[in-house]
Amino acid sequence: MNTKKPISTMFVAAFFSLSMNAAHASMITGTSFDRSSLKVQYIEQHQHNSMNKTTTVAYLSPDNRLLAYKEVLFTKAGFCPSFEIYFAHNKRSVGITPKNEEILLFTREENGKQNQKAIPNVFKTGESDTLVCDAGFDNFVREQISGKTYIAEHSFYFALPNHLTLLKMNIREIKPPDLDSKTRKFKEMNCSQCEENDFRYFIIEPENWLYRKLTSPVTLVYHKNQLLIFSGRSNIASKQHGITDVIIFYEYSKQTHAPSH
Repeated sequence: MNTKKPISTMFVAAFFSLSMNAAHASMITGTSFDRSSLKVQYIEQHQHNSMNKTTTVAYLSPDNRLLAYKEVLFTKAGFCPSFEIYFAHNKRSVGITPKNEEILLFTREENGKQNQKAIPNVFKTGESDTLVCDAGFDNFVREQISGKTYIAEHSFYFALPNHLTLLKMNIREIKPPDLDSKTRKFKEMNCSQCEENDFRYFIIEPENWLYRKLTSPVTLVYHKNQLLIFSGRSNIASKQHGITDVIIFYEYSKQTHAPSH
């Protein structure tokens, strides 16, 4: 992906891309709420085109301003697709390009200046050194729970292109009583008529104890094997508030692909 087009040009093209591809794409809408106030922070509009295996995500403010725009390409096997996300507030982008022998993490400024780091591709899908990137996390979770009634703790690496590094993470399934009160309340508000047996709950957090102290865990709520609620640190920052903790509620059209958060 790693395009050399000016970032401002990508924002101009974003709305044209969304409207032109709508007839051939499945749709997912995610509404992001601030965890403290439960006020709407932004809307995610996901479109997946099964013909060319691409997903585009537009992040819109409540007044319909484009905050960020992401392109994801699912051509590689595993849980690490190529992607690049462009941010409006600082005219900057970050992304990942997987290759056969290396994983390229990069950041790029509006003037074209680019920082990057190549990491040897020694990762093996399905083992503790599995690499998960961005939109691949949903495929990773669904692979873990496929055909299993309950999963114990499992470790993996998560790519952080903004910092040009990887972070070792743990995922574990939790029972309904262990769900935090805010996520539980949010689930009950939005899915009060759903059968409890159709839900599964997961916690993702850094393996390192110090990082666990410094960051909020990610809570995932799945309903009938679809991601319904994401609760954790947002990947969209604003000039006023920086990066905040959010709860995202996903709504699906028919024949949808996985959300790309």
